[in-house]
Amino acid sequence: MAQRLREGHLVALVADRDLSKSGIDVNFFGHPARMPAGPAVLAIKTGAILVTAFVNYTNTGIHITFDEIKVPENGTQEEKVSFLVQKSADNFAHGISQYPQDWHMLQRIWIDEDFKERI
Repeated sequence: MAQRLREGHLVALVADRDLSKSGIDVNFFGHPARMPAGPAVLAIKTGAILVTAFVNYTNTGIHITFDEIKVPENGTQEEKVSFLVQKSADNFAHGISQYPQDWHMLQRIWIDEDFKERI
């Protein structure tokens, strides 16, 4: 994957759910949630552009909104990853708030007491 990014290819990843249970804590709709670090780490390590995408349905098909997130020039890798993952969460929240009927979440995303007990 990293090699493909270094070669300038596009790599699409699902980044709104942390299936590994080792993601980055973010604020998502005003509540603590966890999202994966992988896309941010790949962007930092390969120099690839990090882009979030949100798909919503229209009367004639679909519309996709793309938003580029710039990797900060300063800070530790941990600080950069945290910034990028939070910014991704903010972009997802913006799209979801506009078209909530088009977001389908089948796994837990918010961190609550029930979630913590299962980790």
